[in-house]
Amino acid sequence: VEQVSLRRSNVHIQGVSSDAGIRGDFALTALGGASNITADSLTLEGGRAALACLDSASVHASNLVLENSSSGVLAQYGGTCDITDSTIRNYNEIGITIGSNGVVDAKGVTVQYSSGVAANVSTGGSLTFNSSSTRTSLVSNNRFGLVIFANGSLRPLDVVVENNQSIGINIWGGGTLFTEGYASGGLVVQGNAGHGIIVQPLSTANFGGQVSLNNNAEFGLVCTGVHSISGLGNVLATGNGAGDIAGSCGYGL
Repeated sequence: VEQVSLRRSNVHIQGVSSDAGIRGDFALTALGGASNITADSLTLEGGRAALACLDSASVHASNLVLENSSSGVLAQYGGTCDITDSTIRNYNEIGITIGSNGVVDAKGVTVQYSSGVAANVSTGGSLTFNSSSTRTSLVSNNRFGLVIFANGSLRPLDVVVENNQSIGINIWGGGTLFTEGYASGGLVVQGNAGHGIIVQPLSTANFGGQVSLNNNAEFGLVCTGVHSISGLGNVLATGNGAGDIAGSCGYGL
């Protein structure tokens, strides 16, 4: 099926065969405030974005494969993408792009095999990773991991960030990361080719829940410039190449 754009609410799109799919520059787009849109058991391929949630529209998606696009998921201008038990892979720029107050809630979602960035979150956008009833979220084997900046926020409640070719999580220029105590699996950052987590100037990390930083090539956690950091007692770091927790993280404001 060629690309689908929806401006009306209460629409359900269901794949009925193993090769059911939608392809186009924007394969599946919701906009204009449309709500109660659901999509299940589909492969989405788009030139610019496989799934786009724009203009305060909302989509609930499950059992999707989003692949071979510049961006797997795009959420902007107040749009919300709620994605469960899905895989985002083989994108050439950004797996998940969130900006302009967009929201992505990813439960049991795998983001992998990117030649670019696993996720970019900025300008009031919000990204949450959690587990579903069947699997933990996973960010792996991308060139770059998660990048949060310019008032973007990341809530990694239950996710593993591993084996990426650079920094696992990069918080900079006004970005915020916060974990929460009730999360079951917590945040695991391991085996990345750069730092596990870096907190850069004017950014915030609040480790309110369990964080494990293991076997990253550089520091497990490193901080630069004027930053805000709390909850270091919840961070467990072992086996990181340059050191586990850099002394610079003890001086956050």
